[in-house]
Amino acid sequence: MTRRNKLRKASWLALACLTALCLTAVPALAQQQDQIAPPPQIQPAQPQPVEMTDMDVAVLRSLDKTYARTSTFEVPVGQTVKFGETLFIRPQACRKTPPTKQPESAAFLQIWEHVLPDVAQKKKKDGDDKKDTRWVFSGWMFASSPALSAMDHPVFDVWVIDCKKSDTKASSAGAVVVSGDGSSGDSASDEEPPAPSDAKSE
Repeated sequence: MTRRNKLRKASWLALACLTALCLTAVPALAQQQDQIAPPPQIQPAQPQPVEMTDMDVAVLRSLDKTYARTSTFEVPVGQTVKFGETLFIRPQACRKTPPTKQPESAAFLQIWEHVLPDVAQKKKKDGDDKKDTRWVFSGWMFASSPALSAMDHPVFDVWVIDCKKSDTKASSAGAVVVSGDGSSGDSASDEEPPAPSDAKSE
């Protein structure tokens, strides 16, 4: 056998060994890949409900659009205050997040307007049979997002800025308490007109 034939035979033997090695390694590699556990699925975090504490006093801020004048006043929950000549405000609930959470205050407000007698008589003469008392707002207001749930009135804006405990006397600058939980306010309780009956409940 010549030297060239010996080299050719050695090359064929090396190629055959390499082919056999590959054929035995591929199934083992595939089996090893099958045994690898798939990556764990990441579950999205579920939002946790924020617990809010009931407070006794709603701190409100108002804007008189005619004179560009603002005022801040406090109203005990369940009492009604008269603001301006025709507007009545009653907070039914006021809640606040604990100090360890993101600051937020929310109040359920009922706001209605009572048309003055002379204006009501003029409307009736003009053929306007609308009720003398109408709802301006009834729902939740949030201190962090006043525009999320805002009242619609041509003259006044009212929004919530805080909720607090009744450890101090409530300040009612610019507003007059007209009714409460059975006790008389700064003026006679019969000054409060009845609220419309089609309001949303808390």
